[in-house]
Amino acid sequence: MMPIVSQIILFVIEILVTLGVVFGFQLIADYSTTKYSNEVVWIGNMNWQLKLSAIIYFSVVGISLSVIEHLYFFNTLALVNLRIMAILLLLIFLGTQIATIVVAVALTAYFLLWGFQSYIVVYSLLYVILFTLIVLINQSKRLTFNWQLLWFGVTTTLFWAAIFVYKNIVVASSLSVTKLLLHLIGMVFLCGIPVLLIRFLEQNQLLISEQTLGAYIDELTQLYNYHSFSLNFERAFQKTGNTKKVLNLMIMDLDGFKHVNDTYGHLAGNAVLKEFSGMLSAMAGTNIVPYRIGGEEMALIFNDVTSEYAQQLAEQLLKQLRQHQFIYENRQIKLTFSAGLSQVKQTDETSRAFFRRVDDLTYTAKRAGGNQIAV
Repeated sequence: MMPIVSQIILFVIEILVTLGVVFGFQLIADYSTTKYSNEVVWIGNMNWQLKLSAIIYFSVVGISLSVIEHLYFFNTLALVNLRIMAILLLLIFLGTQIATIVVAVALTAYFLLWGFQSYIVVYSLLYVILFTLIVLINQSKRLTFNWQLLWFGVTTTLFWAAIFVYKNIVVASSLSVTKLLLHLIGMVFLCGIPVLLIRFLEQNQLLISEQTLGAYIDELTQLYNYHSFSLNFERAFQKTGNTKKVLNLMIMDLDGFKHVNDTYGHLAGNAVLKEFSGMLSAMAGTNIVPYRIGGEEMALIFNDVTSEYAQQLAEQLLKQLRQHQFIYENRQIKLTFSAGLSQVKQTDETSRAFFRRVDDLTYTAKRAGGNQIAV
């Protein structure tokens, strides 16, 4: 009875530590986005300051686990669940690069505290294998979140089974089946609760965003407006880091639009914008969404669309516009656009940096005489 009670007490402590780690980093992220973001719509940027903060924070967490275990438990299995939890959270919410650095730092501290004994090396190798498998599961494009969660559970269970076999056969140490089952039950709750909690918060935020989407529609063109673009673009940008999905962005500026307003009046300009927006809407789909981000500036987000196909669609749109005639009060108006088009790159540390790069391409096309797409 006492082992079960002590295991429950340890489990409660682990839950509190897990939630503390999650919300502790949330506070750091909130502070970072408040300090380094100039506009509220760019919330969520993983700029170098936040990346560095994440590396330092979780490295301290990993080192602390080894220190506490070394000082108080003298058992290399006592805090396994907390380490598994840390790996899961790192990979799911911060990405492979940051997680790899943190794991390397934590393993270094682990060896410094426990030495290079054979069983320590074996445990470290098991952690590396576990980390690699979780990376592969997390980066899989075919698995939904629920399937990923299931495979996370299967992988970590096999990890515990490997430790069980090694402890009992190789090291000849006693790790009873009862203790193993208690560890596994604790792992399921410990690793599942924070992941599901944050997933729930994300889905709730997405639901609120969808319910208030009507406030993000441009009244004239019926396209999504700049605020909607900023939120959706940021979310799409973050997904490229977490899921390795392709993201292309095109920013368009109508050539000679000021001349239309000066010559035919602003009502003519509004009519042109509405008709051109209709052409953009005809291209729209699940993965292609048009936005009005300025007066005569439009944007297209190509989510999980190859660069080649995005460029093909962009060229088709420009060709269509060249051949199109806008009619306003029996007057024919011809227009073209200048555009910048690019896929997100690893050098784009934030969505803002990516946006600026594409925006610069747009002005490159404009300065070159317009009626073209700078890729």
